[in-house]
Amino acid sequence: EQREDEVQKHEKKIWTNESILRLINLVEEFEEQFQNSIKKHIWMKISKILTTDLGTSITWQQCDTKWKGLLKIYKDIKEHNSSSGRNRKRWEYFEVMNEMLHNKPEITPVATCSNTKGLMVNEESSGTGKSTEDEENITDDKYSCDNKRKSSSTCATDFFKKKRSSIGNAVERRHQEKMQRQDDFLKCFNEYVGILRDKKNSNDE
Repeated sequence: EQREDEVQKHEKKIWTNESILRLINLVEEFEEQFQNSIKKHIWMKISKILTTDLGTSITWQQCDTKWKGLLKIYKDIKEHNSSSGRNRKRWEYFEVMNEMLHNKPEITPVATCSNTKGLMVNEESSGTGKSTEDEENITDDKYSCDNKRKSSSTCATDFFKKKRSSIGNAVERRHQEKMQRQDDFLKCFNEYVGILRDKKNSNDE
């Protein structure tokens, strides 16, 4: 139990606002490598950068575990706030995380299909730039299915067949959106770090 307390104190000392924001920034920076490389190797790079920048030893396992924790909180809050009739939850890192993750398929599915509602296309994930607060599943008539004649799997198949012809443009659009998200994220990150530093300087005075 004493050992656990020591570990918790050490973790709390490591993961300050500045180090958490830097971790989020680095995950964004290494996003493409996470898709194409062994994740352990990327986390080792990130931990090395954090250790150098912050002047304290942070292992790749700690980075991995911390990111998974942040991701879980973000997903939970996003799901909670998307549900109607419930009080919205706030989290100091939500906006920064959302700037980075709001358009990812694993966070917001591109489309869902059911026998009762047909194909439900999420506009934001389809690359329309719809804001997160307004995001909702909508029915796109162009890709809707006849529920009486088609199953969910057939519905999904038809959808992707029809979407295939526009993949080239979609890829280019997603690339442009990704570059814009990176610019927005860095701007948000720098502004937030500036606020934290100003607050720290005020407290020191």
